[in-house]
Amino acid sequence: MKRKSKPGTEAGPQKVKLSFAPEEEEVLVKEISERLKDTVFMMAEVRARELVAKVQEMEFDAATKITVTYEIYLSVAELLQIVGRYRRRMNG
Repeated sequence: MKRKSKPGTEAGPQKVKLSFAPEEEEVLVKEISERLKDTVFMMAEVRARELVAKVQEMEFDAATKITVTYEIYLSVAELLQIVGRYRRRMNG
Protein backbone atom coordinates (compact mmCIF):
# COMPACT_ATOMS: atom_id res chain seq x y z
CA MET A 1 0.00 0.00 0.00
CA LYS A 2 1.36 3.41 -0.98
CA ARG A 3 1.67 6.08 1.71
CA LYS A 4 0.21 9.45 0.88
CA SER A 5 2.44 12.39 1.53
CA LYS A 6 1.18 15.44 3.32
CA PRO A 7 0.27 18.39 1.09
CA GLY A 8 3.32 20.52 0.36
CA THR A 9 5.79 17.69 0.99
CA GLU A 10 5.75 16.21 -2.51
CA ALA A 11 9.13 15.47 -4.04
CA GLY A 12 10.66 18.10 -6.27
CA PRO A 13 12.03 21.58 -5.95
CA GLN A 14 9.93 24.10 -4.10
CA LYS A 15 9.60 27.54 -5.66
CA VAL A 16 10.13 30.58 -3.50
CA LYS A 17 10.00 34.30 -4.14
CA LEU A 18 13.25 35.94 -3.09
CA SER A 19 13.34 39.23 -1.26
CA PHE A 20 16.47 41.08 -0.20
CA ALA A 21 17.10 44.12 1.98
CA PRO A 22 18.48 47.15 0.09
CA GLU A 23 22.02 46.58 1.41
CA GLU A 24 21.82 42.92 0.34
CA GLU A 25 20.75 44.03 -3.14
CA GLU A 26 23.87 46.21 -3.33
CA VAL A 27 26.06 43.30 -2.26
CA LEU A 28 24.49 41.14 -4.98
CA VAL A 29 24.91 43.83 -7.64
CA LYS A 30 28.59 44.30 -6.77
CA GLU A 31 29.36 40.57 -6.61
CA ILE A 32 27.51 39.78 -9.85
CA SER A 33 29.21 42.68 -11.61
CA GLU A 34 32.62 41.38 -10.49
CA ARG A 35 31.77 37.92 -11.78
CA LEU A 36 30.66 39.39 -15.11
CA LYS A 37 33.91 41.36 -15.40
CA ASP A 38 35.95 38.26 -14.57
CA THR A 39 34.17 36.18 -17.20
CA VAL A 40 34.48 38.81 -19.91
CA PHE A 41 38.14 39.46 -19.07
CA MET A 42 39.03 35.76 -19.06
CA MET A 43 37.29 35.16 -22.39
CA ALA A 44 38.31 38.40 -24.15
CA GLU A 45 41.38 37.02 -25.94
CA VAL A 46 39.58 33.81 -26.95
CA ARG A 47 36.63 35.78 -28.33
CA ALA A 48 38.96 38.22 -30.12
CA ARG A 49 40.77 35.33 -31.83
CA GLU A 50 37.46 33.77 -32.87
CA LEU A 51 36.32 37.12 -34.25
CA VAL A 52 39.50 37.72 -36.25
CA ALA A 53 39.34 34.20 -37.71
CA LYS A 54 35.67 34.58 -38.65
CA VAL A 55 36.16 37.98 -40.27
CA GLN A 56 38.94 36.58 -42.44
CA GLU A 57 36.73 33.73 -43.69
CA MET A 58 34.00 35.92 -45.21
CA GLU A 59 33.50 39.08 -47.20
CA PHE A 60 31.97 42.01 -45.36
CA ASP A 61 30.87 45.51 -46.17
CA ALA A 62 32.85 48.08 -44.19
CA ALA A 63 29.62 49.17 -42.45
CA THR A 64 28.81 45.64 -41.24
CA LYS A 65 28.27 45.54 -37.50
CA ILE A 66 29.98 42.79 -35.52
CA THR A 67 28.37 41.47 -32.37
CA VAL A 68 30.27 39.60 -29.68
CA THR A 69 28.05 37.85 -27.15
CA TYR A 70 28.62 36.10 -23.86
CA GLU A 71 26.38 33.67 -22.05
CA ILE A 72 26.88 33.84 -18.33
CA TYR A 73 24.96 31.52 -16.05
CA LEU A 74 24.24 32.11 -12.39
CA SER A 75 22.06 29.88 -10.28
CA VAL A 76 19.70 31.03 -7.58
CA ALA A 77 21.80 28.94 -5.19
CA GLU A 78 24.83 31.13 -6.01
CA LEU A 79 22.84 34.27 -5.21
CA LEU A 80 21.71 32.76 -1.93
CA GLN A 81 25.32 31.89 -1.07
CA ILE A 82 26.40 35.48 -1.71
CA VAL A 83 23.65 36.85 0.52
CA GLY A 84 24.31 34.15 3.13
CA ARG A 85 27.99 35.11 3.28
CA TYR A 86 27.03 38.78 3.71
CA ARG A 87 24.52 37.94 6.48
CA ARG A 88 27.09 35.80 8.34
CA ARG A 89 29.57 38.69 8.25
CA MET A 90 26.96 41.10 9.56
CA ASN A 91 25.91 38.77 12.37
CA GLY A 92 29.51 38.11 13.26
